Amino acid sequence: MSQSRVDAAVEELLRRIVGGTYPAGAALPGEGALASDLSVSRLTAREATKVLATRGVLSARQGSGTYVNDPA
Repeated sequence: MSQSRVDAAVEELLRRIVGGTYPAGAALPGEGALASDLSVSRLTAREATKVLATRGVLSARQGSGTYVNDPA
């Protein structure tokens, strides 16, 4: 897996979060749908969401999905 693809997916997700496509509290689409939406593999989409979860932008909830955190 190319790290540049993960970086590009992270940047695109951040752009969509800031732009309001995924507002605070919103659930991200499922992994497959998100990967398709970003035109990347499921693995790349998964890694991008992990990066943003580590940065505190997203929260993964077991069995529920991945959600955008409130910027405050």
